[in-house]
Amino acid sequence: VAMFVEEVKKREPQIRDTVIREISGKTFREVNSPQGKEQLKEELRLKVNELLSKGELKHILFTSFAVQ
Repeated sequence: VAMFVEEVKKREPQIRDTVIREISGKTFREVNSPQGKEQLKEELRLKVNELLSKGELKHILFTSFAVQ
């Protein structure tokens, strides 16, 4: 677990960039429904896991979600 946390911290800029690119590529319609949010979570999980070599994300949790 410690190695995973260390890698996530080390790759935080890459992870943030990946998340921002994925979210900004979505339309309001794509993320407005519960199904759309779940699909986005899965897409983010897969993309972030591509960056990691010492473990993997199992779940993504949105603590807030605002669409402009």
